[in-house]
Amino acid sequence: MQCYLERSLLLKKQKRDRYLRHWQGLSLIFLLMGVDEIIELHERTIKPLRNALNATGIFYFTWVILGFALVVLLAIAYRKFTLSLPPKTRNRFILAASLFLLGTLGIELIGGYYAYIYGKENLIYSLWVALEEGLEMGGILVFISALLAYLRSLSDSITIHFERSLSAPTNN
Repeated sequence: MQCYLERSLLLKKQKRDRYLRHWQGLSLIFLLMGVDEIIELHERTIKPLRNALNATGIFYFTWVILGFALVVLLAIAYRKFTLSLPPKTRNRFILAASLFLLGTLGIELIGGYYAYIYGKENLIYSLWVALEEGLEMGGILVFISALLAYLRSLSDSITIHFERSLSAPTNN
């Protein structure tokens, strides 16, 4: 994801695009999302927030409250940027975000309610988690596809270069 955004940033910088900062922000957002997946930062907020808010039911996984607040802030910050995109790109970006947010926040609310009532050690909860992760990955795939199509509209050619590191072991 990062390399596609980097290519877009380079093209936008060359053209002095007025939304360059938004593209840079998207790159940073995806970097932070990747870091969050690794260190599970949002999961670390659950217990302190749950205790502070005495949250139960759909807010059992209390990080979603912060998640919704962040989504609202980003929607406001990216409104003009989104509206400036070509219609096909804009619609694909909105579809991608909708799929991702349906999984990450929508299904998390349902899963939180289910976990609060029945616990997490059962097949049904595992199915909710699988649906959540599937929607998140589907959103990311739609976004990558939309971003590549957008890049194709900006440039005559896109070259992806794979290089083996000198320190990487060979399997000969």
